[in-house]
Amino acid sequence: MRLKAYAVWTADPATARRLFDDQIARHRERLSTYEQDWRMVESRHGGGPPPVTHPDFGSYATLRCGIDYECQRIGWLGWMTRQLAAHEAATPGHLAGEE
Repeated sequence: MRLKAYAVWTADPATARRLFDDQIARHRERLSTYEQDWRMVESRHGGGPPPVTHPDFGSYATLRCGIDYECQRIGWLGWMTRQLAAHEAATPGHLAGEE
């Protein structure tokens, strides 16, 4: 997606926006799964994190990393879609390369 963002100026903005929107949905699904797994691990440890000496801690730490990544990715993808939507709104009928 970073490469697509790098070259987005060559694409039709509406098509690019739909591509980034689709990615948001995929990352939200993955985030939901990670959060569900996170809660499951916490439920086995009284509603909080497992001790660092427990085998669940590795899963817990990895899930934290995944949750943070997915949140960051969703934020960035949302920013991209907003930029593309603003461009569409400001330049109706604009096609890539026309100026």
